[in-house]
Amino acid sequence: MPDGFDKVRMRVAPWMMFGSLGLHDTLYSSEYYSPLVEGNTAAAQAANVGYTPYADTASQPGGWTDIWTEDFFQTGWTGFPGPNGTVQGMRIYNPRPWGRPPQNSSPEVVKDYHPTRWIWGNPEKNRPASGLGPDKGAAEFYNPKQFQTGNTQDSHGNHDLVPPHKDYKMGRIYVGNKALASTMDFYTAQGVQGPPIVADTTWLAVEHVDEYFHFVPAKNALGWKLLVASPALMTKMLEDLKAKGHGAAVLHQGLPSGGGDFEKSVDETLADTQLSQWSQVADTKIQGHIDQMKAETGLTDADIIESPDLVRGSRGEREGGVERGHREHAHAGQRRGHRQALRARHRRQRSLRGLHSPAARGADEPARLRRPRAEGLLHRQLGLSRVAG
Repeated sequence: MPDGFDKVRMRVAPWMMFGSLGLHDTLYSSEYYSPLVEGNTAAAQAANVGYTPYADTASQPGGWTDIWTEDFFQTGWTGFPGPNGTVQGMRIYNPRPWGRPPQNSSPEVVKDYHPTRWIWGNPEKNRPASGLGPDKGAAEFYNPKQFQTGNTQDSHGNHDLVPPHKDYKMGRIYVGNKALASTMDFYTAQGVQGPPIVADTTWLAVEHVDEYFHFVPAKNALGWKLLVASPALMTKMLEDLKAKGHGAAVLHQGLPSGGGDFEKSVDETLADTQLSQWSQVADTKIQGHIDQMKAETGLTDADIIESPDLVRGSRGEREGGVERGHREHAHAGQRRGHRQALRARHRRQRSLRGLHSPAARGADEPARLRRPRAEGLLHRQLGLSRVAG
């Protein structure tokens, strides 16, 4: 007979989201757009991380038709103490609740295009798992009844991690306000990185938090700074260029307009009253997000880096939606649209670092016109996933 009892309280080990500033060992992207792959290859080699882009068709091993890698899955970690001070843990992939099947697909085809099929494979079609293996697994953080439901905010470009601050030693999740409630509840239940900071991103076309915020390493008390999209800074830069006689210089030269008509001179851009109005709307909204982040994290103005940005209306002035720079969004199956969208993103990344024409920049301009190239920014801007660490 036992002579006594010991009582212990146990709980499920929390899942913790990986952030942009953690140690990285893998970079993910589709092989769809070769200039992107070339740049990623060089960056991965320089950082000594693994990088094997997946094929852009599901018929090839490890391939997948969704090229927006950042959006269709997230990576995190869970673990518990082991013997002799060790830790036993595993990487957990978190798929988005919906995929991109062709229109009017049967239920079986819809399932076949769900992100879970890429992560844990499809034995019936001899597709290997891309997210399973030693110390790797996957979990769906939403109500199973919500399979293939949700909206753009359930894409993981809208789910980010604020680096460590105040009482959040493992960081705190930052997410848009229309993500599935069951996912939000899951984040809160983990306790370590929640409850999340929730932002109203409905003013954006795609409604993702990574459209205007990113976190970069810094030598300050926090160890990081907030990189913020700033239409006001872009306007100031253009005004300075005009004052120095560069009003005829062309922005976004050679960029497919896609209806946005963004290939225009400095003078034309400054004279565009509608563009100015959209920028003012965006500045007001972004300032609200900055104020929220300051209140939640203790950030000061000294911890914020502005990044010049242009915006345009997207859903019509009646709805007030704007989108950053010259971003194109394509529906599933529109492969030509996908390619044009990637080109637009890739070219925008270059053009927002400064004007394409060296003559337009002027001898005294190049350093100030270059966009900050903080580590980790490219995979956000160009649709790659968060690298797992």
